[in-house]
Amino acid sequence: MKSKIILIFTFILLASISVFSYMNGKDVIDKGNVSELTGVLTNDGSEWYLESSSKKMLIHLGPEFYRDEMGLKLEENKSIDITGYVYEDEITPISVKYDGKEYIFRDNDGRPLWAGKGRGNGNYRDNERNEFRKNFNNQRMGNHRNFQNQK
Repeated sequence: MKSKIILIFTFILLASISVFSYMNGKDVIDKGNVSELTGVLTNDGSEWYLESSSKKMLIHLGPEFYRDEMGLKLEENKSIDITGYVYEDEITPISVKYDGKEYIFRDNDGRPLWAGKGRGNGNYRDNERNEFRKNFNNQRMGNHRNFQNQK
């Protein structure tokens, strides 16, 4: 009976350590430094990684809806350049150069472009996001008109 209790306690302890050791993109920003990395994309089914000759790094790409909104469709074994916050073996992108295009994920303060208003007024976030979308759509459409505002 005593050995079962010790086994259960050990299991709970190990499970709690693994839960609390998970880092998210904000953790990497808080602890990391900005670097530029180049490598090849790999995927384990749920997470994307940048693999270089020296390291395999988990990429914190943010929500899938934001990547879809930008038109970013990642494929394994393709080259990628990432400028972002690096801490140990994880990276939170500021910008990504992939398949001949550049995708922006965060502003100069490290704040994600998909983030909501948060506390306070926050209108600058809406203006920044709208400006980003306008510029992105202009690049994607191949001209200098904002089709979203013509409706």
